[in-house]
Amino acid sequence: MYVITGATGNTGKIIASTLLDAGKKVRIISRSAEKAKELTDKGAELFLGDTSDVGLLKKAFEGATAVYAMLPMEWQTTDYTESQIAHSKAITEALKECKVKYVVSLSSQELIWKVVPALCLVCIRWSRCLIR
Repeated sequence: MYVITGATGNTGKIIASTLLDAGKKVRIISRSAEKAKELTDKGAELFLGDTSDVGLLKKAFEGATAVYAMLPMEWQTTDYTESQIAHSKAITEALKECKVKYVVSLSSQELIWKVVPALCLVCIRWSRCLIR
């Protein structure tokens, strides 16, 4: 079973969709049920909330083979660094406690705007490797 954070975004959506299309069990973490509807309609299990909620993450990561862990953009925050640290700490704690074997992490938001096409290709290749 695979867990995808940022599943409604540019990279997470490609990974989640590819895995679902291959018949894999996928859990997604999203702050919006509406934005996640396309994936839940395909069979993804939704964990509604965000990646700063360590309790939610532990529930979502329980039994996972792999996690795609993306740090979200917090456009409304007054302290971007502190926000990123909070999300990172929660994700790290949940990964350790749940003993997730494989993790792919995306942390550079600025980079994604510059290399989205190439990064999306990497995401497709990664999700296809998981299918095998």
